[in-house]
Amino acid sequence: MLEMRELASLRAVITEGSFELAARALFVTPGAMSQRIKQLEEKVGQVLVLRTSPPTLTSAGESVLQLAHQVALLQQEALEIFQHGTTAEPRSLVIAVNHDSMATWFMPPLTRYAQCKKLQLDLRVHEREQTHRLLRQGIAVAAVTSELVPVQGCKVKALGALRYVAVAAPDFAEEWFPEGVLGKMSARAPLVAFDRADSLAQLFIRRTTRKRVSPPVHYVPASADLVRATVMGLGWSVVPILAVKPLIHAGTLVRLEVTSTLDVPLYWQTWNLKSALLTDLEEEVTKAAIGSLEELH
Repeated sequence: MLEMRELASLRAVITEGSFELAARALFVTPGAMSQRIKQLEEKVGQVLVLRTSPPTLTSAGESVLQLAHQVALLQQEALEIFQHGTTAEPRSLVIAVNHDSMATWFMPPLTRYAQCKKLQLDLRVHEREQTHRLLRQGIAVAAVTSELVPVQGCKVKALGALRYVAVAAPDFAEEWFPEGVLGKMSARAPLVAFDRADSLAQLFIRRTTRKRVSPPVHYVPASADLVRATVMGLGWSVVPILAVKPLIHAGTLVRLEVTSTLDVPLYWQTWNLKSALLTDLEEEVTKAAIGSLEELH
């Protein structure tokens, strides 16, 4: 039988990032922490944790860690029921979210939820691959993702679409796009993108011009900084309209291809558990999405 302390130790090793920090968090010695993981591996019959820096999970370890997180969540909820709404220790939830959602619509519902439930939030801001890894390992209880296919052990719900538009500073637009359309200038006009995996601008160009072009790119790896760089005239960009609508109204930015938009579907993936905490979280996020995102077609 798997013991609670062994599962808690596995959670701590991965969450804290080392055996030493995990031992400190659980008030045991590093030797005792290592022994607990070894005992857990002997019971499962497989190696669960590779002793790297930081420690990494095997595929079996990912399955056991997901179980460990789920058991901990259900235990916390059970204690709250028996203790009439109070728990001995604060609850913490790890939630994964993509950068653009975090920068636009996602924080208000999370803030309301955390204040209402008296929770500590651990938000992990990543793109799809990393988000899925956090869900698969059981580290994140839920995630906003662009992937419809659920991670094993999770369920998925459509939220809506985050709408993107092409924008530039007025002087930049006048110099590079005097007619307000991408056209042939998109091959030479500097582009501001999030990182090398950011393909939204290329997709926008192909849908709008039916061409494949490779403009010079400035990489600015933060949503707010990317918008700021666009305002400063570093280049044009494809960004969520929620992030730039006030700037467009103020004339600080102008839209290129005013009739063209790009909608990116967003989905809510969460553990497939009967948990009141997760149900309330899903309701809060869904309500915010209805008020902020476009309908999926």
